Amino acid sequence: MAACELGTTSAGLDVLFGHSLLNAPARPEDTGDLHLRAIAAYGIVRAGEAALPMLLSQIENADADQQVRIVDLLGDMATKAADALAAITPLAASPHISVRRATIEALGMITQQQKTLDAAVIDAFTQALGDHDAIVARNATFAIAQSGAKACSLAIIDGLNANLFHSHHHVRGWSIEALQQLDDPRALSLALRHLSAARWDPGIGG
Repeated sequence: MAACELGTTSAGLDVLFGHSLLNAPARPEDTGDLHLRAIAAYGIVRAGEAALPMLLSQIENADADQQVRIVDLLGDMATKAADALAAITPLAASPHISVRRATIEALGMITQQQKTLDAAVIDAFTQALGDHDAIVARNATFAIAQSGAKACSLAIIDGLNANLFHSHHHVRGWSIEALQQLDDPRALSLALRHLSAARWDPGIGG
């Protein structure tokens, strides 16, 4: 409760940021009080929109680890972090796998209740479908499945169709689910065709 109350004032937010994982010690042995840091992060998330300016002011010059922490906090805020989309969407193209993983997951969480998706978010999902990292691709297929029709585009459908034969079973599974959620005749046909073939060929998706 104390962390939530701190998040309601500017001075309180300063305290939370001072104890959060965003100020993680440089040396692994200087771990500090991880429980306190977790509580501080919880307070920041509960602060919602009030914490956005401070989070976004740090993200551009942050290193990869700090960017992941910031993006994770924004994702936990979900719809309350909608104003952060323009700042974090470019991170989906980061050279750091950990940042791409966190960003795609956060984009899905932040936009889940929106009626439409920005073209930049749809493009980020599209690119992530073809990422060489399976977790990035999985996060994209899950986000698209949760988004449904608002994420539909020809490139998204093609990317999901290609991932029906992905080496990672989570990517394959969520690709099938996403195709069924796009409310598109071609997407649904591709999903049903794959499922029908899989009934008779144990090598498909096995």
